[in-house]
Amino acid sequence: LDLSCKPEARQSRLMGQVILSSGRDLGEHARVSLYQGRQLIAETELDSYGYFDFAIEKQGNYELKVALEAKTLSVSSLRVN
Repeated sequence: LDLSCKPEARQSRLMGQVILSSGRDLGEHARVSLYQGRQLIAETELDSYGYFDFAIEKQGNYELKVALEAKTLSVSSLRVN
């Protein structure tokens, strides 16, 4: 999981890419969800290269979840300033 966050005028952009060490295709149903506390802020699917992109309007702590097949990757202490 490769993440970057870029501040812009009124929001920040959280971008990332998921790369499997096996080199296998990520599949069509890989989903990325962004939470603030228990509230779902945004959700998207990975593109064919494993990329995702979110616009974040508020500063704070977030949790990012990536659902791949039967596994979920989670980044629980993601701070956006």
